[in-house]
Amino acid sequence: MFSKRYSARAMIVPSLILVVMLACQSVAIPVPPTVPAATPTIKPSGNLAVMEAFVGSWHTQWGSTACDMVCKIEEDHLHCDYQFDDGMIDATVGGDGKTMEGTWTETPTRDPAKGDGGRIIFVMDERNPNHFTGSWWYGDSGRLGSLWEGTRK
Repeated sequence: MFSKRYSARAMIVPSLILVVMLACQSVAIPVPPTVPAATPTIKPSGNLAVMEAFVGSWHTQWGSTACDMVCKIEEDHLHCDYQFDDGMIDATVGGDGKTMEGTWTETPTRDPAKGDGGRIIFVMDERNPNHFTGSWWYGDSGRLGSLWEGTRK
């Protein structure tokens, strides 16, 4: 009886050794690919809060002209598109940290020297962030166009 038990043990021990050897063999573990570093977010220069105050849809008017305008932040500046003559405004925060200062252009030429562009300044109403006032000029001539106002839609 002892010999049967011993022989059964003799069979179990080599089997266990074989299982342990198989389990300890090097197994290729897949390594996840290297994740590239996150691309840094481009943050607008100047006072971001000032630019964000102008983001959105506006009903605007200058002189007898009225049209809708949509403003958004593009990289480091505020970009606005308005309906009159396919107009565009590109502006940054002014030196005072409260105004948006930049340029406007319109078709057909988008050339300030030909009267299709110039300088612009917008000031957000401190008491009513849904209203701004501003002024615009033709080209570099210094000739004032008129007051430009906007009310958030």
